[in-house]
This record gives sequence, C-alpha cells and structure tokens, in this order.
Amino acid sequence: MRLSPLPLVIVTAAACGRIGFAPEQPADGPRSDDSHLGDGLICQSPAPVFVQTQCNSQPAVAASLTATFAAQPAVGHLLVVAADFANTTSKPSVSDSVGNVFTPIGAVLRGATISTQVWYAVNVASGSDAVTVTLDIATNNLALYIHEYRLPMPAVDSSTMGGGTSQMFSPPTAITMHENDLLFAFGVISGVTVTSIDSAFTVRGRCNGNLAADSIAPVSGPYVATFTASASNDWLATLLAFKSLACP
Repeated sequence: MRLSPLPLVIVTAAACGRIGFAPEQPADGPRSDDSHLGDGLICQSPAPVFVQTQCNSQPAVAASLTATFAAQPAVGHLLVVAADFANTTSKPSVSDSVGNVFTPIGAVLRGATISTQVWYAVNVASGSDAVTVTLDIATNNLALYIHEYRLPMPAVDSSTMGGGTSQMFSPPTAITMHENDLLFAFGVISGVTVTSIDSAFTVRGRCNGNLAADSIAPVSGPYVATFTASASNDWLATLLAFKSLACP
C-alpha cells in the first residue's frame, strides 16, 4: 500500500523506450543554431511482470532444502529467493543448478525464535533450475520460496526489514526512487499463521504458515506492506523494491 500519493503525470509506453518531443520552431523556419537542442527525451521504466514461483518446506530437522522452477527461467530475468527457519544461529546460503550468484539483502534477520533471509540474482543461463538453501547448522521448519520476474536490468532500489511481537505487523516504510518498481514482501511469524497481506499485494507463496507476496509501485514514493496473522507472536518482515536500470 502506498502512503500519501504524490501528484504526478505518467507517460506510458508498451516497453521501456524514449519518446521524443520536437522543439517548437520559429515562424521563419529553424535557425542554424538550434541543432544543439535536439528532442526532449523521457524514458518510461517498464513494469515488472511476475513469471512463476515455487515453495517448499521441511518440518523435520534439515541442513538444506531445494525448490525447482516448473519452467526454465529466461536469461536476464530477476530471481528472488527467500528462506525462513526456526532458530537464531544458523547461517544460510543459496545456490542453484545453473550457476547463478545470489546476493543477500542485508544480514540475516533474526527474531526471538526465528530467522529469515532474502537473496536475488539475474539469471545468467538457460536450463532447468533447482535452487537450494543450505544451513551451516541443521534446524527444523526450514522453508524456501523462489520467484521469477521479467524486469530488464534489475537492481535494488530500497530495502527495509523489521521484527517484533504482534498479530498485525509491517516492516518499515520503503521509499522508492523510480516508477514501476517491483515490491516484494516477505512475512514470517513463529508458531501461528500469516493469514493475509493488504490488498495492494498478490500472494505468491505460502509455506510454514508464512507468506511471500508482490506488487507494483507505479510512482516513486513511500510504500508499506501490512501482514495479519492468526494470533500474536514473534514476527519478522521484509519489504524490497527492485528497479529497472534500463531507464535510469
């Protein structure tokens, strides 16, 4: 959900492109010194497109867990991976079967009884892709969520994380600097179930009673994601904004 909408005129295009505006010419024709003015150029960032997701969980004690995309992810697409587990000491890492390098978003987020981490990568190779999260210390209730999005030249625009104890919860507000950002929200709670997220978001995965969702931020500004659980308990939440560098 976006906070305090800002007045803004959006120029849309079918894809990221440049729209030219010819400078006004004098009545007696163009002057020879007007050549340096050129056309005014506006670059419209492309809207991200959700492609596919998978989720897997293991309630028993385990040191690793794998989820496989149903279809081969396209080269250049954004992959977003999230994991949660039921301890506060294990260190997670992520790899996949096609050799992508996954970048963590900040440090492992720790609560009183649970931990989470989110990573992203730009897919570099075609082929069936199995993604694996590995823990240095085995634990129970390990869950893995994998997502593919079409977003040219993706990069992180904003990231916020938080934790606490309550039934309704939100990470800190994310401030986006670009239009058409992809918003990725991940909410985890201990022992009960995350039942919903506010209506601006589409739920993409449910495992371990937790929830991953996404939305599109059409204009730059502040955005929040509010989760609701079946009861109050220890929670962790992350809100990420990904921008396209195709139109910087």
